[in-house]
Amino acid sequence: MKIITAEYAENFICKVHHDFSGSIVLTDAKKDATSKGFTPPELFAISLVTCMATMMGYEAEALKLDISGMKMTVTFEMS
Repeated sequence: MKIITAEYAENFICKVHHDFSGSIVLTDAKKDATSKGFTPPELFAISLVTCMATMMGYEAEALKLDISGMKMTVTFEMS
């Protein structure tokens, strides 16, 4: 079972802890000079593009292709 713990720290900042690896990610709803992390919508876009890259990695491995260094860009607009 995967466990991810999120804590609302303060001022629209959340601290997310990945229990298995010990990694910590900060999210921040504000986008200004004081921003401390990705916004939740940015994390959604990051999740989408990295999921696609990972699936491509699985297929490349099966085909014995090296896609190391592949770069991807995701853009989005909120309305």
